[in-house]
Amino acid sequence: MIYFGWNDHWRTPGRTDRQYEQSMQPGRLRLLNLLSRRPDPPPFRVPRDEYRENLRSMIDEVVRANGRVVLIAAPYRFVEKNQRRYVKDAYLLPEDDALSIHRSYLDIVREFSGWEGVAILGADVIFDTLGEAPPLLRDDGIHFTNEGQRVMGALIAEQIRSGAGDDGSAAPALLDAARRTLAASNANGDVVE
Repeated sequence: MIYFGWNDHWRTPGRTDRQYEQSMQPGRLRLLNLLSRRPDPPPFRVPRDEYRENLRSMIDEVVRANGRVVLIAAPYRFVEKNQRRYVKDAYLLPEDDALSIHRSYLDIVREFSGWEGVAILGADVIFDTLGEAPPLLRDDGIHFTNEGQRVMGALIAEQIRSGAGDDGSAAPALLDAARRTLAASNANGDVVE
């Protein structure tokens, strides 16, 4: 299971993750790193082309080890106050559109559907179908509530068990697993955070 990190598509104050890693190589003068000019506009921590390369490398490693790869398309819930907070915290520029950026990275995830036997778990589609009663994501629109964690666990288990939704769809078996999990949590009186 490969679930991309949200930090990949935030802005960086200086270098991309790859540039930063290369600057830390032995023999590179650290003073030169400090004196480097910061790019304008600041790049994404992992630009889309590097993100695609990273996924391809991870997939290749798993396939070489005779493993099965499932890429998870991350769920999200963006609201205007989140966009403002991301800009305030310097994760995005004022002209950036968080929703479009996130979807562009999800598009890259979906490019790998079927490649080298890669399956896609469309958690974004499933969470959207389930709605927000109870809330599955915290107010930031990124991190799971307790209910969201349970649902994600149920989706992963069902996808591994049955292969349902390998194409990234909201397959009935996946939706049923999610709904059973929600019903069981409600029956147990579990608290939603």
